[in-house]
Amino acid sequence: MNTNTKKSLMAIPLVSLATPVLGAVSIDSSMNLATPSRPAGIASADFNGDGIADLAIATDLVDKVDVFLGTGGGAFGPSTPIFTGANTGPDTLRAVDIDGDGDTDLAVVLNNINTLRIYTNTGGVFSAGQSVALGAEARSLISADFDGNGSPDFATANRDSNSLSVVLNTGGVLGAASSVAVGGEPRGVGAGDFNSDGIMDLAASDRDSRTVKVFAGNGVGAFVLSATLPTNPLVRPDGVIAVDIDGDGDDDLASSVSDDVFNAVAIYTNNAGVLSAPAFAFVSGLNPSELAAADLDADGDEDIVVSNSDSNTVSVMENMGGIYTESDALVAGTRPGAQVLTDLDGNGSIDLAVTNRDSDSTTIWFTEGAGPLPCNSADLAEPFGTLDFSDVTAFLVAFSAMDPSADLAAPIGQFDFSDVVAFLGSFGAGCP
Repeated sequence: MNTNTKKSLMAIPLVSLATPVLGAVSIDSSMNLATPSRPAGIASADFNGDGIADLAIATDLVDKVDVFLGTGGGAFGPSTPIFTGANTGPDTLRAVDIDGDGDTDLAVVLNNINTLRIYTNTGGVFSAGQSVALGAEARSLISADFDGNGSPDFATANRDSNSLSVVLNTGGVLGAASSVAVGGEPRGVGAGDFNSDGIMDLAASDRDSRTVKVFAGNGVGAFVLSATLPTNPLVRPDGVIAVDIDGDGDDDLASSVSDDVFNAVAIYTNNAGVLSAPAFAFVSGLNPSELAAADLDADGDEDIVVSNSDSNTVSVMENMGGIYTESDALVAGTRPGAQVLTDLDGNGSIDLAVTNRDSDSTTIWFTEGAGPLPCNSADLAEPFGTLDFSDVTAFLVAFSAMDPSADLAAPIGQFDFSDVVAFLGSFGAGCP
């Protein structure tokens, strides 16, 4: 393992105001996992049932999916190949229990033959299952329950047929794909309840019209165009994901967008089922493409990770109360693409892995655990569990700003000497 200098994922000093930060998550170390030529899709699950996260990585020379079993602490054993057939071009992957037997199976897009193929997991051993025809040049693959029957369904964005393919799953048996017209060159597809009606919808990037299109689901697996969201006349959209941006419990939308000089994530906030005009969170890298979301800094909201294909970096976009700011640009291999966000080393925090298509590797960044919680109302600054001068400073800053974290005594909403007395009492009591 190549251990790098620790880099904070936080963009500002860890001084709590409205709510104490529940522990900073930082990049602790990184490693490069050698993979065969041109790695593309990546997925993670406990494939063999030993309680340790494993990785599956698609490569197209030779055409196969390599399964790397985790051995604990973020280490992986040698790969076991699943050969998909000559010139099939395995690309996007999803790890999901397709047949409901408790084992996590694999779904892979075979790009060169426009096919979705299932590999069924039986006790950690994979065997080829169904194959379903897709639209031309299928790329992005997502899984969600589109028809409400409890089984995971699939959708792909088909770049050369200007469509989405929707594949429904009934108890582990896949039906033929239905087609949803999108427009020019869709690269990404995301699934979420974007109109807040309790039914899963789809969103797809329409590169030629420089828009993101939303398709409302009818609850039985059919979709109809319901909204066309602008990006910007200068940029084209690529990846699309559902993410709860503002923490209100509904699905918002994010898309990577770029041109020669404009590189950003377009943010569309869901307001009672209506998606807003885009706000832009700029990245320092070039050609942002794949993106994923998770709570990387353990503060209770979803952050976004973006692969910058032409600058060989991965941007960490921190969610600051619904506003995204690039807090880190991690150096990856050549042409980073697909990502997986999960706990790979078993320490309780979310790690990041990204495939590097042109350097035949996967870069993994391990994060520290969330750390201790505040011990009392005076423990306002890290390190939590210790009361020191940084807590005094944090209180004074919050008190001056009339922030609720400094409103420690009745009457609530009034900042006066009683709050100072309450702080001094908690500070003097110390941590248990």
